[in-house]
Amino acid sequence: MKVLKTKISNRLDIKTKRDDPRHYIKCLIIFIWSLTSYISLYFVESTTLQVMLCISMGLGFTGFGFNLFHDSIHGSLSKSRKINHFFAFLSCSQLGVAHYFWRHKHNYLHHQFTNIEDWDDDLETRDGLRLAPGQPCSARYHFQHLYAPIIYGLTTFEWIFIKDFVQYFTLKINDRQSIPKLKLPQHVEFWVSKIIYLSIFFALPLYYFPLKTFLVGLVIFHYSMSLSMAAVFQLAHIFDGSSYPEPNKETNKLSIDWVELQLSTTTNFGTSNKLLTWYAGGLNFQVEHHLLPMVSHIHYPAISKIVEETANEFAFPYHTTTSYFPALSSHFKMMKNLGQEKEQYSRKYVLQES
Repeated sequence: MKVLKTKISNRLDIKTKRDDPRHYIKCLIIFIWSLTSYISLYFVESTTLQVMLCISMGLGFTGFGFNLFHDSIHGSLSKSRKINHFFAFLSCSQLGVAHYFWRHKHNYLHHQFTNIEDWDDDLETRDGLRLAPGQPCSARYHFQHLYAPIIYGLTTFEWIFIKDFVQYFTLKINDRQSIPKLKLPQHVEFWVSKIIYLSIFFALPLYYFPLKTFLVGLVIFHYSMSLSMAAVFQLAHIFDGSSYPEPNKETNKLSIDWVELQLSTTTNFGTSNKLLTWYAGGLNFQVEHHLLPMVSHIHYPAISKIVEETANEFAFPYHTTTSYFPALSSHFKMMKNLGQEKEQYSRKYVLQES
């Protein structure tokens, strides 16, 4: 990391790693897109247009999440903690997601213990899918590569309406990981953001639309959000050749350090696709994000060349693909392999101790 940061400092003119005007402008554009889609729903009568607007709204709010919610909670949007917290609250109120729980699950568990079973909650699907070789295998997972998009499409439903409340009242991320107790401001933030979200996306639409129309629109909206999220997040760590490091059972420690953990469990994808990079908030440069989460994603394309060079210099893996669809194919190939009951399909992906 010392070598990498020195190279970046010497080669790139990144005077301000955060508070980049391009970042704020992009968030404003995506917010206007999302807001326009939402408001337009109240003025169109065509069913086809309503469906299209629900999809547009889902894609827009997902982009809002990629670019504002995710970066503000990481602290990579601004140097000011107050600005980061304000935009984190704003985006959580629009997305319906609890800031406190996401930060613990994502910033701490996922980024520190990437692809380590029982620690990285991104591997947990409540038995809906088998995402890691150490998880129990069953015949029901044999075709998970075919039905995975259905499960992925339910992500925000479970997250916003079930998972957040279960975590709030139990103070547990899952059966193995607890959450630090909330303080009064965090309790207030949780309920205020939920009330704002339910007012905008439940109370107001139910006042204007018949119940059936509202429910169909809600499903389309959330399914669009969930699938577009999965189309980015799931490809980054579950790919053909990804590693699932296992801690030593006696010491509970890994045989590799944190940097090699990130490089062995993470991949970039679609790096030549500028539209994808813009929309996904640089999350297709997932390697750079995991190594330098406090740097604005605006700089990831330039930084990636230096990261790859440095990884090669130290003989560390650097997984990347310039196109999107090979990465998508790689993800579903891995899902198919993990769905097999035969041991050799899963265990070959576990990073062995050197």
